[in-house]
Amino acid sequence: MTCTDCQTRNPVGNKFCRECGANIVLPEGSVAAAEVARAESERAAERAAILLSDAHLLADQGKYIGAIPVAEEAILAVPFSASAHSFLVTLYEHTAQNDKAVAAQEKVIELLPNAPKEVARLEKLKRG
Repeated sequence: MTCTDCQTRNPVGNKFCRECGANIVLPEGSVAAAEVARAESERAAERAAILLSDAHLLADQGKYIGAIPVAEEAILAVPFSASAHSFLVTLYEHTAQNDKAVAAQEKVIELLPNAPKEVARLEKLKRG
């Protein structure tokens, strides 16, 4: 990506020129804009993987309450991850937060509508 003010080449994803500080505007629909979107998506997925790994580590140590906000933050980065939502359901179950577990399981089913085991899990959660 080249700065239109000073013609300095900048790395993909830079919002400002590293030389002059000018705002870098990408034309919508351009190859560069698509590449920036892809790079941002990859960074979000990497961040989510790290957060989920941290949450699993906390859960393995029995620190379920501490794992919940970490898993929730991961879901913000990858909201379409059924496995992240399913893990959050498990954390809510371990901390007796049944209403939140039901809501999270409903999201899992929204993401995986043809998964009978997930529907059965929701029914079990609703029964308490």
